[in-house]
Amino acid sequence: MPRSLFSAADLAAIAGGGVVGATVRRLVTGWLAPEPSTLDTWFAYASSASASATPFDWSTIAVNLTGCLLLGVAVALMTGAVGVRRRALLAASTGFCGSLTTFSTFAVDVATKLQPSAPTGSWREGLSYIFLSVLGGAALFAIGRMGTRRWVVSQ
Repeated sequence: MPRSLFSAADLAAIAGGGVVGATVRRLVTGWLAPEPSTLDTWFAYASSASASATPFDWSTIAVNLTGCLLLGVAVALMTGAVGVRRRALLAASTGFCGSLTTFSTFAVDVATKLQPSAPTGSWREGLSYIFLSVLGGAALFAIGRMGTRRWVVSQ
């Protein structure tokens, strides 16, 4: 049997970071988009034309772009010799950022905008949402990584 890449303590750190990241995501989405409040309401919302009433789900964009920035910082710290413990970085990157960001919600939002029955203009909104999320995420990841390398790792 191959040796595991993660110890039980590593997995516990990842799980702890995940709990914190998911909690932050719920707080942000509750603050920026308080409705729908239940899963049933959300499914009804996502499958209806009212899902296209606003161009973007700003709460999803906020957590995804923030997660990209923080992941850039974590990657720079992991690859630089700065004395940050590997387990803390696993908790921050895989745990916190992994549960903070939400690719599945992004995918549903885009699919809703691009469905044939969506109102006119939804395709444009959907494509804009994709570009903002993907290009914005890549840019913020790069900024987080380069900024951390410049101001933290190189010190």
